Amino acid sequence: MRFTITLCFLFLSLGLFAQIDSKKKKSIRIPAREVKEKKDSTKSDLKKEVKDKTGGKVGVNKIDNINFKKTTIDFNKNKKEFSMFDSNRLKHSGELFQKNLDKQTADVEAIVHTLSDQFLGEYDVKVEFVNIICRDYGAEDGDYIKILLNENTVIPRIRLSNNFRRVKIDLVDGENVLDFKALNQGSQGANTAYFEVYDDNGKLISSKEWALMTGQKATVIFRNQKPTSD
Repeated sequence: MRFTITLCFLFLSLGLFAQIDSKKKKSIRIPAREVKEKKDSTKSDLKKEVKDKTGGKVGVNKIDNINFKKTTIDFNKNKKEFSMFDSNRLKHSGELFQKNLDKQTADVEAIVHTLSDQFLGEYDVKVEFVNIICRDYGAEDGDYIKILLNENTVIPRIRLSNNFRRVKIDLVDGENVLDFKALNQGSQGANTAYFEVYDDNGKLISSKEWALMTGQKATVIFRNQKPTSD
């Protein structure tokens, strides 16, 4: 009897401890929350902008219904049509032919003239001085001359250009031998010049040309009778 009471007390004690332990280990349940995906405003705006412009449907990796403007380059624009006949050349063919012919004639004449010194004339004058203007009548190629009066140098060196150069020469009473001596030949061949002679009243006395080799002379003579003052 006593043993039975003790056994019952033991079982009651175990049950009491088990109940207390179970209360201590009771779990807490946390209800699940649904998390909504956060929208990417940048991507959304981009899709909206493309959709507004194109009117098509837009996907993540695809853009439909976008019309790209086709650009073409016209390589024939402003291209001059090829022709074997140049209208300008046809128009001026006569002038070009005459120009070439004149050049060839001048070259031949220059070869003939440069075989020796050249005599350009003799004139009777009544002046104190003469004015001479001269220039290179061909291409301006660096021709130089020296001017002598009665074998005396009056102008030691003049460069002939395509613009006229003026030179005043005082004449003596009697014969005046005026020499134009070629100091060199320019890059285009002979030493070439065109000159005009005027008296002291501005009246043209003579106009001539020369074509000289280096060291050769072109000569003009004035027989002068100086005017006397009353």
